[in-house]
Amino acid sequence: KGSVCEAQCCTFPYLLTASNWKDPTTYQSHIDRGPIFDRILPYGSEDPMVWTDTVTINKVGEKRTVIKAILHDEQGPSRTTAIGRYAFSDDGGVNWVYSKEDAYNGTVLWAAEDNA
Repeated sequence: KGSVCEAQCCTFPYLLTASNWKDPTTYQSHIDRGPIFDRILPYGSEDPMVWTDTVTINKVGEKRTVIKAILHDEQGPSRTTAIGRYAFSDDGGVNWVYSKEDAYNGTVLWAAEDNA
């Protein structure tokens, strides 16, 4: 009660897992854990574009799969602020780190044409 989300549509991602992504009957909600990102206020984040990357984690050459995402971030002064943030998980998507810095903003820079 008393939050901006009572009057606006806010989006806070939660963890959803499945043993088979093609079979909805295997989907399991983890809503009891709360949102996967802490303190994304006031409006949340949405529309993740998710991919995996294999990274080397030590000098021996051990590798680990990291799940990465870019999301529309809604922490700006209004619901329509156009910024995005990067997030990653190195434990299969259970715990996430959400960037404190913007990955992009609403500015589009056009490259000058090369007339040479």
